[in-house]
Amino acid sequence: MPGLCLERLNDSGWAAGGDAFSAAVTHLNEIAFERASNGGVTGFRVSNGRTRGVWFERR
Repeated sequence: MPGLCLERLNDSGWAAGGDAFSAAVTHLNEIAFERASNGGVTGFRVSNGRTRGVWFERR
């Protein structure tokens, strides 16, 4: 199974805060990465207008 691959989005309108990125005008309003105690990414949560905190786990 291939690793996680994100398509590059237009950089305008995105704001970063630590491991979270948010934008007012996109199909994903927020992407928040979560890390294990060793600093490795374990997955991320995405949210938009009606969906919040959908979890994607790294395997």
